[in-house]
Amino acid sequence: MEAVLRRLADFTDSRVARLYYYLQFLDFLTTVIGLDYGLSEASPFVRGLMTVHPIVGLLCAKLTACLLAVYCIARSKLQFLRYVNYWFILVVAWNLALILMRVWR
Repeated sequence: MEAVLRRLADFTDSRVARLYYYLQFLDFLTTVIGLDYGLSEASPFVRGLMTVHPIVGLLCAKLTACLLAVYCIARSKLQFLRYVNYWFILVVAWNLALILMRVWR
């Protein structure tokens, strides 16, 4: 029984991490599309990274986010990733809403 519970916990943990990486990719994608439509980045940190080149700065920000996830997974801090996932669901939805408003104008 203990082995089954451990495998179930591992599966849940891997889903949290996988969702985090998917959301990072979707945030990257929607941000690039938004930039293409003339929108700007809201985060001061990411906007600062994007001064050199928009895609390179955005990739650096996403690399930092992925390294943070690796740290959280290594330290068994998956509850933090769960909270961050909720945030990025909202960020991706916000990006999509802004893109749709720009397209339908």
